[in-house]
Amino acid sequence: MGFKEVKSAVESIANEKGIQENVVFDAIESALSVATKRRHGTEKEFRVAIDWENDEQSTYRIWHVVDPADMPFYQAEDQANGEELEERIAFNPEVHLTVEQAKERNPALEIGQTWEEPHENVNMGRIVAQISKQVINQEVRRAERERIVAEYRPRIGELVTGKVSRFLIHNKTKETRSVILELPQLAEGRLERENLIPIGDGKREILHKEDQVKAYLVDVSAEDRGQNLMLSRTHDGMLIELFKREIPEVHEDVIKIRGVARSPGRRAKVAVSTNDQRIDAVGSCVGIKGSRIQSISSEICGEKIDVFLWSEDPAELVLNAMAPAQIQRIEIDEETHSMDLVVEEHQSGSAIGEHGMNVRLASELTGWTLKVISREKYEEKIARQENYTVNRFVSALEIENKTAKDLFDAGYVNLEQVSEATAEDLTIASKTLDADGAQAIVDRAGDILLDEVLTGETREGTAVPADDLRYMAGMDDVLASQLAANGVVTMDDLAELSIDELLDIDESIDEKRAGDLIVTARKPWFEEFEEEEASNA
Repeated sequence: MGFKEVKSAVESIANEKGIQENVVFDAIESALSVATKRRHGTEKEFRVAIDWENDEQSTYRIWHVVDPADMPFYQAEDQANGEELEERIAFNPEVHLTVEQAKERNPALEIGQTWEEPHENVNMGRIVAQISKQVINQEVRRAERERIVAEYRPRIGELVTGKVSRFLIHNKTKETRSVILELPQLAEGRLERENLIPIGDGKREILHKEDQVKAYLVDVSAEDRGQNLMLSRTHDGMLIELFKREIPEVHEDVIKIRGVARSPGRRAKVAVSTNDQRIDAVGSCVGIKGSRIQSISSEICGEKIDVFLWSEDPAELVLNAMAPAQIQRIEIDEETHSMDLVVEEHQSGSAIGEHGMNVRLASELTGWTLKVISREKYEEKIARQENYTVNRFVSALEIENKTAKDLFDAGYVNLEQVSEATAEDLTIASKTLDADGAQAIVDRAGDILLDEVLTGETREGTAVPADDLRYMAGMDDVLASQLAANGVVTMDDLAELSIDELLDIDESIDEKRAGDLIVTARKPWFEEFEEEEASNA
């Protein structure tokens, strides 16, 4: 095949496939240059130029003008330890010219420029046809990749539907590593195993060849081996897009999805809202007899979906998110951005959910750290808190027990709150106080806090135990103070102790109580581990 024939073939295919002729011609010339170098079997460099109109080939040998003392570096790998090293390129007279040598050929040459000399052509024969065919095929594939990427990149964040065309199998485990979907426009989407919906026991949903599958388009990238349309069926966006498809009010933005949290294949929570008071946002999403939500659930392996109303009030939002569990009381801690949810004992299971799923999803969606505690344990906690606080007020503020209890009942649980109150506030909280006595208590609380800030110690001369240690189940005021005096200030500090270390601090407790205290202090660790395991399951 001559160059004219190659030119005609390129022009024909370029028009049909939408590729650029010049790109193909340049690639063919570059490939012929490489082939020429291989034929000579040297380190010499060549450039091949084709006159496509006149069916002529020209070959040139190339030199680069360099400074031997200032050669560039290249990255090399240290075989001993695998580290990346920089090594200087060695001067090679086959491809390099010094400035002096270059000036002999052309006085205008400078460092960084190249010098070319005509060289005899190598007779390529059938190689021209082979190279041309390879280059044309590569350019056609590249053009197809770019077309598909341009087609699908604007659709990132949408649902796509494809037919299962093949599976990529892990060589060792023989498990499905990826599922390839055949998409419109001759595109292929990839569903990695971790993006398939879990169905329990470490297994993932089973797809069969020719199955029609919906998936969420996560990302689009172009690679040498083909375009990559990365898909997912576990992404939160998958659920949002299904709502848009199945519920016209969501598609038309009459109902807004304000938050989503999923444990794919098991449970999901969706918060919705609407500005149209005539519309029941939750009822519209659920549908008559649950028809709409059931249709969505069926698409994602029967995943149970809780739909509830969004609220700007964090407490109301948490109450809605925790349904169907009945929350008796909410204790909000703004400082730690957490809430304690008090429930009846028989409601604990539904509130927490299987493997902690219900409370974890509610926490994820609302953005608050949620902890479910039974009413009995809450009352025990309040009793311990009251006992500690009243004793603390009596000893530190030098007031009577009834006055201290009045302050606690009025919501004063620490010295900070007392110091920030007014004398009028305290007289309202306790009828045993007059204005002067109340002001004296406020001033005394402020003085104590100032001392603690400056010294890190209470008036009794011990370190201040943290609230979690003070109110921990099984703890009493005396032991908490003694532990704090020995540097054990928080529950985490106590959790890190051994039984012998705890007995060394307080010999009055027995080994069983010491063990129970340490187990209680470590309980949050185990709960966090179980939640993480459940999340990863």
